[in-house]
Amino acid sequence: HLPQAKNERVLVGVETSDDAGVYLLDGDQVLIQTVDFFTPIVDDPFDYGQIAAANSLSDVYAYEPVPRALKAAEAAHVLGAQAQLWTEYMPDPRQVEYMTWPRLCAMAEVLWSPTETRNYDGFKARLRMHLERLRALDVNFRPLDE
Repeated sequence: HLPQAKNERVLVGVETSDDAGVYLLDGDQVLIQTVDFFTPIVDDPFDYGQIAAANSLSDVYAYEPVPRALKAAEAAHVLGAQAQLWTEYMPDPRQVEYMTWPRLCAMAEVLWSPTETRNYDGFKARLRMHLERLRALDVNFRPLDE
C-alpha cells in the first residue's frame, strides 16, 4: 500500500465505499467524478465502444448523484448530474435512441426524486406506460427484460 497524501480539498476519496470522488473547488462548488463501470481492456477501439457503451437500466436507477460521504452543507451544492451518451460507435439515429431509452427515464427519476422515495419495481411499473408513449412516437427504445 502506498501512503496517501492528505489533501483538504478532497472531500470524498478512495477511503469510502462511494463510487465517486468529490473535490472542493472553492467555498461554494465541488467537482464530483463518478465511475459507474470499469472499462474493458481490449485492443480494438470498435470492440471497446461496443462493450463499454451502456449501463443497465437497474444500474442507472441505482445511481446516487450525491455521495453518502458528503455532509448536508456540502451536498446542498450538488446542482445536478449528466447522462452522456458517446455515439461514435452507433451507426445511425435509431441505435442512439435504443441506447438512450429507457435509460434516460431512469436517470430523470433518480435526479427528480428523493432517494428515500425511489423504488425500482414501482419505476418499472410506471415505465411500461411511458414506453407505450415512446412506441406511439416511433422511438426505437430497448424493451424491458421480463
